[in-house]
Amino acid sequence: MENTGNQPVAGGQGEIQSLKAEIKELKDLTVENQRMIRSVYKRMRFSGIITAIKWVIIIGITLGAFYYIQPVFEAVLKTYESIGGLGSSQNGQNVIDLLKSF
Repeated sequence: MENTGNQPVAGGQGEIQSLKAEIKELKDLTVENQRMIRSVYKRMRFSGIITAIKWVIIIGITLGAFYYIQPVFEAVLKTYESIGGLGSSQNGQNVIDLLKSF
């Protein structure tokens, strides 16, 4: 005769205790798995935040350096133009035009 699901399974209490132990083990593994997944998610989020901060710093330093260097660069170009160093020939003028484009 087949078991329809509502009838008790042959084997009695020993089999029920075995099933309860397996269920408890599965529950413990599920809790541990969920804890590890949360830990991985937190680390991934923290890593993303650190990466974003790193790029903001890199871009900020680059723009700040350009902002700081630009007046110095223009002063050097004016000095070279006034002494006729770069602008004395056609090739020199091309170099000055190229540098001014930056």
